[in-house]
Amino acid sequence: MKNQQNILIVDDKEQNLFALERILQRVDAQIIRATCGNDALTASLNHEFALAILDVQMPGMDGYELAELFRSDEKTRHLPIIFLTAVYSDEYHVFKGYEAGAVDFLTKPFQSEILLAKVRIFLQLEDQHQRLKKIIDLEKTKNHLENILLSMSDVVLVLSRDGVIQTINEAALSLLGYPRGQIMGLPFCDLLATDEVFPWIISEKKEFALNYMENPTYHNIEANILTKHKEAIPVLISGSDFHDKDNLLLGTVIVARDIRERKALEQQRIMTEKITALGMLAGGMAHELNNPLMGINGFIEYCLKHTPKEDKRHEILEDAGKETRRCMDLVKNLLTFSHTEPLSDEQCQWVDIETLFDRVLRLLAYRIEKDNVLVIKQISVDSNTIYTQGNSLQQVFLNFMTNALDAVSNNAEKKICFTVDRIQDNVRIVISDTGTGILPEHMDRIFDPFFTTKPVGKGTGLGLCVSKSIVESLGGKMCCESMPGKGTKFEVLLPGRKNEKLKQEGDK
Repeated sequence: MKNQQNILIVDDKEQNLFALERILQRVDAQIIRATCGNDALTASLNHEFALAILDVQMPGMDGYELAELFRSDEKTRHLPIIFLTAVYSDEYHVFKGYEAGAVDFLTKPFQSEILLAKVRIFLQLEDQHQRLKKIIDLEKTKNHLENILLSMSDVVLVLSRDGVIQTINEAALSLLGYPRGQIMGLPFCDLLATDEVFPWIISEKKEFALNYMENPTYHNIEANILTKHKEAIPVLISGSDFHDKDNLLLGTVIVARDIRERKALEQQRIMTEKITALGMLAGGMAHELNNPLMGINGFIEYCLKHTPKEDKRHEILEDAGKETRRCMDLVKNLLTFSHTEPLSDEQCQWVDIETLFDRVLRLLAYRIEKDNVLVIKQISVDSNTIYTQGNSLQQVFLNFMTNALDAVSNNAEKKICFTVDRIQDNVRIVISDTGTGILPEHMDRIFDPFFTTKPVGKGTGLGLCVSKSIVESLGGKMCCESMPGKGTKFEVLLPGRKNEKLKQEGDK
């Protein structure tokens, strides 16, 4: 005669327990109730449970704490847990439930048929697991697992004793992009983006004592799984081993959950926090620096007014005034990063690109000469003049040149090329170097605020992100190409059609 399975239900409200019992009477199982965490732990000492259904919000010991205690006990380590909640339905609490060891998370009110379907599946799984321990042979076990697991929406793979894929569901084929015939027989480790061997992939010959602790069920291990086209997809992997009556490993079941959306939300949150921090920094700098800079600029204007133009000091004072005003624009550039708004025509003027670049070369002349760097200029005549904000564009050139000089400083070939030409209606500005290049894993982050690969004290991680914001505020686009050991190329496209129209109007 088949032994009846036990289901544990835990809720501090009597009416909720009664409602659950009414729903669960339609399954062939004995219902054991508990009104608090301590009563549930006591019940687990006296019964073997196939499933536990826990309320999240309870006084004294909540559902998460109870689940962690179950996971810490060898007897209940593998107990499937379903969380029920009427309050905590947000993504944070859902993932907290999964991290606590839950197999599912339902929000009240729920449809009773959905709960019953899930309960029946876990009762079937538990029944199958018990039979595996005693009498079922490997082939019958494999067929039964396929019927249950292949219908799941998460990625499911069944591995042989040596970690080779034997069975895979449609969700896995869809996510990974493999035809079934190509993925069957592949080692599971070949699908992982790292060389880490997961602890449930164990040698076929390894035997386990009944008290051997290195082979539990593994829950929610974060990893990257590779598609057919080598795209790394972040997933949460859970796995469980099954053994025969002699405690030898039969086959491992792997379940992977796609967490790309969660990762994107986390990255968006981190970026928002960085931008907020930069905005606060920029605001503070503007307040602290603008006042003294305005004072310095005023003193220079006073000295210019009282210095004859033929006096050689007059030219020096003019240069000092230009650089002071450029410093004031640098502060504005930081604010531009936090508030990327297009510049109005009143803020723009006709500027000579070569003049801007030569000014940058003068600022960096000592370092260029000291490091013996060859700088090559190639500027087409029809694209040298552009209607833009000169100081902002000069700051972009300065950031690019500083990075290029850092990149070529330790190379045998030290060459930086600056080219300007026309691409249809755009003016294209390219700065390329023969430096160390950028690693592929860093390419997606080079425009992030505060991201830098330079040693401490050598870079702030603001140069490229500020440059990108400036270019976008000028109505342009910026991109980067790089090859480690070969060099890096930054390309800026600025609108040219508007410039021509304005120039024609100016000529009239």
